[in-house]
Amino acid sequence: MELSSKFFVALLLGLLVLSFSIWGVGDVFRSNVSDAVAIVGEQEISEGEFRQAMNREVDHMKQNFGDQLTPDVLKSLNIHKRIINQLVNDKLLSQEAQEIGLVFGDKPALQQIASVPQFRNEDGSFNAEAFHQFLRGQGHSEAGFIKMISDTTARQVLIDVVTNNAFVSEGLVKKIYEYENEKRKVSTVILPTNLISEIREPTTEEIADFYEKEKSKFSTMEYRDVSYLVLNSEAVDVEKEINEDSLKQSYQAHIRDYTTPEKRNLLNIIFESKEAADEAYQQIKSGKDFYGVAKDLANQDKAETALGYLAKEDLLPEISEKIFSLAKDEVSEPLESSFGWHVVKLLDIKPEQVEPIEKVKNELRQKLIVEKSEEIVYSLSAKLEDLLAAGSSLEEAANELGLKLNKTGMINSAGVLKERGELTKNMPRYSNFLSVAFATEEGQSSSLEQGEDGKSYFVLKVDEVIEPRTKALDEVKGNVISAWKQAKSRELLGGLAEGVVESLKASGDNVNIEEINKKIKAGNEETQKYSAKIAGEALLKNFDSLKRSPDENTTDYPASFFEEVFALKKGDASGYHEKVNKDLVVGKVIEIISANYKKDADGLGQIEQTLSYDASEDMWEQYLLYLRSKFPVKIIEEKITSE
Repeated sequence: MELSSKFFVALLLGLLVLSFSIWGVGDVFRSNVSDAVAIVGEQEISEGEFRQAMNREVDHMKQNFGDQLTPDVLKSLNIHKRIINQLVNDKLLSQEAQEIGLVFGDKPALQQIASVPQFRNEDGSFNAEAFHQFLRGQGHSEAGFIKMISDTTARQVLIDVVTNNAFVSEGLVKKIYEYENEKRKVSTVILPTNLISEIREPTTEEIADFYEKEKSKFSTMEYRDVSYLVLNSEAVDVEKEINEDSLKQSYQAHIRDYTTPEKRNLLNIIFESKEAADEAYQQIKSGKDFYGVAKDLANQDKAETALGYLAKEDLLPEISEKIFSLAKDEVSEPLESSFGWHVVKLLDIKPEQVEPIEKVKNELRQKLIVEKSEEIVYSLSAKLEDLLAAGSSLEEAANELGLKLNKTGMINSAGVLKERGELTKNMPRYSNFLSVAFATEEGQSSSLEQGEDGKSYFVLKVDEVIEPRTKALDEVKGNVISAWKQAKSRELLGGLAEGVVESLKASGDNVNIEEINKKIKAGNEETQKYSAKIAGEALLKNFDSLKRSPDENTTDYPASFFEEVFALKKGDASGYHEKVNKDLVVGKVIEIISANYKKDADGLGQIEQTLSYDASEDMWEQYLLYLRSKFPVKIIEEKITSE
């Protein structure tokens, strides 16, 4: 199966964007690489593979967000779930591709690589140096990159086969276009929230009735005094446990992290045939200048022959051993690889370098502090659970384990102190702390709860509860009167709005706002009953082409207004709706402006594209579910969350 170079260039450009340096993340994620984090069918996803994918994603995000992307922010984004699902999907697709025989060898990938403009000289020949510079910059070996291209291509073809078969009927596209693009000419009448400026004082009976109906609004809040223990790295002291021996052991266990492999500075002339490579080799052996031979026989200038310093793993396996057996200034015999025939000269050798422990002691110490802290916190959490299960009080458990017992003070469900009216500073910043505190009975302790970071714990005890109570009417009479007036004014405004609805229904296409305001000023039976003073006026606002959804002119209109107006017939009026600023609005449909898809091919095409995409996404999700049933997936959650 052949792919167009256009498809491949797009694929490669995607890799150029996504393939960032693997090792540039520091210690956000730990470097265990021994066990699988997921099993997909018969294939495993190793911790190393997962960590590399995580690190590439983090590096990419750091380029966009910079210093704002702290470890805590990273954890809160749950990117580990997205990454593991991407890796699982890749494994599913790879196994399916192999099973149905959709496999790409090295040759098609090499042909596509050679066709990419970024990797070609002006005369159209392949520019090996540009390609190797790309590989070095992205942290790929030749063999690894070629395999990645082959595997990615196979997966992409499979994705295209599945998603490109989505069908959307022409009739459906037209119907949706007409629905979404229909407009309406609408006259709206707006009743400002301050239209009624004043009403009479409530009677004693009205105050009592309102108080009884709205008692819950005049209640005190529930307050709780809470004791708690926190188990985290700050609660344990591990520095005394880190000595020279432990640093040396950690250094040896992670020696690869501090080792730079041997690298060799290489010159390379590449030929299409063995005969041409043999001729070049013989000329160089006879004393001719390497660069001169490269120019004469391969049309490569000095810069194009330079590969720079490469490690053994950066080279194709079929030529790496021979190149790394060369002595300094030695020229290799012609070597065959998947790119052609090479004549290579070794200019210099940078031996393997291992950073001495003295230079990395601080880094090792910080790593050990984190690791030891996590171990001790986990161990203490188990001991704490055992003590509490055995009947120890929170205070007794704290003394037994050498932990500090903290108190929040008397707080409400928002963490605000009863006495000061401000947020308490004596409370751990776990999102579930308050919900646990207010779900635990007075005098009881909660279960041991895990923090969002997965590495810390807390347990609490509710020492005292001040139950909420309804304040007596005499305590809140002034508040009750104010609330009654506000509620009654709102009720009266709604009554005036209903009168506007009836006026609009009876009016023609030209809404007379003066007549409507006259009726509003005259009031009604209810406004007269409560001696309402009507100080303002209703406002008229016309829309010549109101859209189905809010735009810059209607952002303060509620969704319910649009829903009702676009369900009305011509000449009908809506009920009243509350705007964002609490004003009331009523609308009358003057004209329905139908959409004409025949005059908007682009708009019709956009809807078709969106529907096709949605259908493709649905087919893709269904296909992934099928693959998961075919190739069982097991994700080891504790490993991906600890990375």
